[in-house]
Amino acid sequence: MKAIALCYTVVVATFYSVSIAGYWAFGNDAQGNLFDNLVPSYGPQLNPTWLVAISGFSIVAQLLANGLVRHHLKLSILLINIDHAPISKTTRT
Repeated sequence: MKAIALCYTVVVATFYSVSIAGYWAFGNDAQGNLFDNLVPSYGPQLNPTWLVAISGFSIVAQLLANGLVRHHLKLSILLINIDHAPISKTTRT
């Protein structure tokens, strides 16, 4: 129970600190997407190009990791079901 409380505390503190810093930096004009704030439709860009490249790579890496975990779980469930399937008497190897 202490570990769950610690996890929630860390997550809440992280998200609130980012949201407060975003409101302080952009005020009511803050968009829901962080990159919309850094590349506004008017005025200069507020981000370097390497930041966009690293964030794009991080997004792709996260999507690949999520896909691998999801497919690994499906495959392991499928293999468990195959291992416990009854063997028919008509098929002999």
